[in-house]
Amino acid sequence: MTGSSLSPAMQELAERRSALLAGDGCGREFETSHARLFDDYFQARLREEASGLPPAPFLLLALGGYGRGRLSPGSDLDLTFVFPGEPPEQAENLPRLLLYPLWDAGLSLDYSIRPLAETMALAREEPKVMAGLLDARPVAGPGHEPLWRDYCAALADLSRGPVRPAFLDWLRRLDEPKAQERGEGASLLEPNLKEGPGGLRDWQQIGWLARLFPGREGATLFELGLLESAELFALREAHEQLARTRCALHRVAGRRLDVFHFELQPQVSGVLGLGTEPEDAARLLASLQPAMARVRLAREAMDREVNGRLGRTPRLAGLPDGLSDTPGGLGFTRDPAHEPMIVLALFETAASTGRMPSFSAMSALRRAAPAVGEAFSASPGFFHWLPRFLAQPHAREAARIFLELGLLGAIVPEIGRVQHMVQRDGFHRFPVGRHSLRTARHLAWVDEKAPALLCRCLEAAEDREVLVWAGLLHDAGKGGARHEEVGEGLSRAVLSRLGVSSRRVEEAAFLARRHLVLMDAATRRDLADVATAAHVASLVETPARLTHLTALSLADALSTGPMAYNGWKATLLSELYAKTAKYLQKGSLGEPLAGRLIMERRARVRALAAQEHSPDLVETFLEALPPDCLARLEPEIVTDHLNLFARYKLALAEDLRQRPSATAGKGLTVHEAKPLAGQDVWSFAVMAPDQPRLFATLAGCLSLYGGDIYAADIFTLTDGTALDVFVVRPPEGREDDPEFFEDVAKAVRWAGTGKLGLQERLAERRASPLYRPPRGSGREPSVRLANDLSEFFTVVEVAADDRLGRLYDIADVLAEAGLSVHAAKITTLGGQILDVFWVRGPGGQKVEAEARREDLRVRLTERLSASS
Repeated sequence: MTGSSLSPAMQELAERRSALLAGDGCGREFETSHARLFDDYFQARLREEASGLPPAPFLLLALGGYGRGRLSPGSDLDLTFVFPGEPPEQAENLPRLLLYPLWDAGLSLDYSIRPLAETMALAREEPKVMAGLLDARPVAGPGHEPLWRDYCAALADLSRGPVRPAFLDWLRRLDEPKAQERGEGASLLEPNLKEGPGGLRDWQQIGWLARLFPGREGATLFELGLLESAELFALREAHEQLARTRCALHRVAGRRLDVFHFELQPQVSGVLGLGTEPEDAARLLASLQPAMARVRLAREAMDREVNGRLGRTPRLAGLPDGLSDTPGGLGFTRDPAHEPMIVLALFETAASTGRMPSFSAMSALRRAAPAVGEAFSASPGFFHWLPRFLAQPHAREAARIFLELGLLGAIVPEIGRVQHMVQRDGFHRFPVGRHSLRTARHLAWVDEKAPALLCRCLEAAEDREVLVWAGLLHDAGKGGARHEEVGEGLSRAVLSRLGVSSRRVEEAAFLARRHLVLMDAATRRDLADVATAAHVASLVETPARLTHLTALSLADALSTGPMAYNGWKATLLSELYAKTAKYLQKGSLGEPLAGRLIMERRARVRALAAQEHSPDLVETFLEALPPDCLARLEPEIVTDHLNLFARYKLALAEDLRQRPSATAGKGLTVHEAKPLAGQDVWSFAVMAPDQPRLFATLAGCLSLYGGDIYAADIFTLTDGTALDVFVVRPPEGREDDPEFFEDVAKAVRWAGTGKLGLQERLAERRASPLYRPPRGSGREPSVRLANDLSEFFTVVEVAADDRLGRLYDIADVLAEAGLSVHAAKITTLGGQILDVFWVRGPGGQKVEAEARREDLRVRLTERLSASS
């Protein structure tokens, strides 16, 4: 539609809207002005087209956000035309006259044309329609005032009838996913500002529930008198902060968008005038946490109030003195600011029964927080109370409220200081306070889904109370460098203030100081090297401390997110725990001598293979196998590799028969892929003629097809056969597809025969507009080479932002330098790689020359920087 063909009303809307969008406004002022533009447009268009309209009366209703009188830049328009009876034939003109120009301008809208009776009938059957009508307001329509009164009366009748309980049930079903911790938008680093817990949808639900409040149908939250004026003001400000942020997000994205994506956060922060640096974005995100928490708590409390007043919630009897069970939840009969002990009684009751505090109780708790802090910050009783509280069946929800109302921070200011601190690393999903409380909860309450090792450690733990407090305080030092050391000091300060014995204080301080040791060793050190277990044993000193530290490590990882804990990492940690425990129990002589161990495993392989393979083949394989393979791998796994060896020998013989000797074996691979039970990863074992860059080629092909490599062991048999064993997670959508590994094997063959330029294909994929690299830290790559971490190998540690084919880049440089990779551990944390390689030079020696190590460090850094 050209400018000259626009109606005056549409032309005015376009000009005014363009000017509004060109400004920098966000939030209430912008959104209400935006909505008024469309009100003016519809009213003007109805005047312009009066002759073509259906006869009066009819009513144009705004629904959704438009019905609430607020439109963000990317919001759509929800409308319904309501007639007192069956719409006349001329009603078909309404979309053409009023809505088509908006569609032509690229606006998104939805509409319906219905008689009033049908509108109410639909609301009776469809809760979603009912929700829209609860937000409706009249915009225009000839003679619409009586029809609007009829509409309000009909809606009030619906609100008092059987539609109300059905609607309340629908709301609870809608909110069920939010109750699961994995979906807690108020705590995620990329919150959904609309649909997440504490988001704008929760604010809308507060309004719907207020309009359905028994005996006050049609009221607003501000008219119900459930909250004091200061609480209402704070709640409204929390909503306004969400609205401003979403409005700015729409401006930055140039479209409707509700998920506050990590990479957009600095730009949104800039639009809001807060600065565009990462730390500015972190402050914005940290300020959103309490705002979303406040909205979420209010929505949950309003749900309890409405359902309770309808008699849909069982009431409790026999409550502790000072507590009552009101229709909206647990309440107080006396002022908790004067009797702080009843605060603990309320939360312990909530944690044991699942009955949470009412609106009025939460207001009283916020007021009482300073008195509660003063009463318990140095109370030995609180030291014992917290683990008992967290061990109750409903403590997850009760503890979240205890934290979000500011009570935990008042009692333990060291937690309050970091409660809303956001770690924008893409790794930690929760702010520090929420993460710490989750960790403590994992140590206090073991559910049926807890890892078996965690259950064993907690059952064997000598001091469960100290362990729970260590979980709460382990990250209290966040916010600066070496947070473990700071946390050690803070743990001492907190527990000493609580009157805990010096022995228990030192145990908690030790756990805070060393809480990263086990996971770091499990994912970045060679577990087959006895020196790894010896090093960990020297740090923990006793089996009891190993048990405590293992439990804390698992709880910490579980509370961090899926990138910190998965089945593969659980396996590594279990192996490290078992080996360190054995070392502590028996010392370095507890294991059989290496020679005897290898002999025992050879005998076991012979027994396992006797039924399937000839003795000659078995002996050929065992003689060719490097001793460290038998030392590192269990006999059952070695037998699997024997099966692969048999297939490889047949394939190699056939290849030699069919191809000239100069090309025979090139690109030849034989593989075996098996899912590892309960670990979300596969073992991918490959045999091929040993050749330069084989490891790099395998790594590159796995990356090219979207696989994530977690670890690799590389063995070279004395007959010139290479055995490379990878732990791989296939790409999304192919997690259970063995054909993924067939595709990788084909690509390896093509690369080996020169039909696939692997480096070029990876570069093309990186340059593709469809490729979205993982978000990283933006820091320069870091490379460290050390000869003191392994007796036989130089250890290469690489940290860099993750990109497609990173492992290929590293392996390619190592191959160019003439180094062979013995083993690798690959860790990806929040868009960053932390990879470790055990390498040797051509003579099987470490890289001893300092100049050569420096040259390798520079080459790796340059390659990683060039591919960023």
